[in-house]
Amino acid sequence: MAAYLVTICLYWLAIFFVAGLNFQLFEFKKDVEFLGAPSIMRIDRTLQSGVGIGVLAKNIFGGLKMIVDLNQICDADAITVLKNNHVTAVGRYYTKHSWVLKSAEAIAICRAGMKLFTVFENTGHRDLVLTEEQGKADGHAALKMARDDVKQPFNSVIYFAAEGNHEGHADDGYNEQDVPDLKKYFAGILIGIEGKYKVGVYGDGVVCGALLGTLCTHAWIAEASYEHPGTQQFYEGRRWAIAQVKNEQVLPGGLTVDFNEANGDFGAFTVPIPD
Repeated sequence: MAAYLVTICLYWLAIFFVAGLNFQLFEFKKDVEFLGAPSIMRIDRTLQSGVGIGVLAKNIFGGLKMIVDLNQICDADAITVLKNNHVTAVGRYYTKHSWVLKSAEAIAICRAGMKLFTVFENTGHRDLVLTEEQGKADGHAALKMARDDVKQPFNSVIYFAAEGNHEGHADDGYNEQDVPDLKKYFAGILIGIEGKYKVGVYGDGVVCGALLGTLCTHAWIAEASYEHPGTQQFYEGRRWAIAQVKNEQVLPGGLTVDFNEANGDFGAFTVPIPD
């Protein structure tokens, strides 16, 4: 009886302690996994949790592993924020836009002890031309950025975005009717990239499922697509390499990032660091 009463008291003390921390909750959606015990320490994407609880777990257990992506250049201040939040891998963009990954940024991130993974995306909308010729052009553009500037190691992965959302909407995307044209586009990417890099796809479950294992070696689930047909099933099947689980989250320190969950090798790499 005494042991039972002690257990009950400890239980309620723990509840009051956590409640007293008064952390702001949000849907964490599998944004982190703990090193050393990934199969049992993952936070399920359907649970409600919060940044504060994640930080508490980090302080208690140690070894927190966080994988993020962001569409802004990581200067020295941003890299410090990433390191202070135990980020281990940073996803960055090959793109025509101003936030394109460049060599100096890649070196700075890797010098700070973090890895990189990359995605090519000029548009996330329906204005992406799904032809073999466009795929060749995009594959060659990614090749030049990765090989000639960033010095991304050969045979590592470059993801190519295929979200297909209409402008101003994140709740649509490509479907089964788009698959034949998507295959033409990715066939062109394979030509344009000249066999130097593995090709991954970033998109919804229908897109990832249709291309993985044929035209792509890796799949990255887009966070905006979980309500799309096929995405939840693809997620549960765990054929993906990485899954974006919560977008536009502000880390302590003020940097806005997207959280990701890894499922084995997802193509993270380091670049050569000059002396």
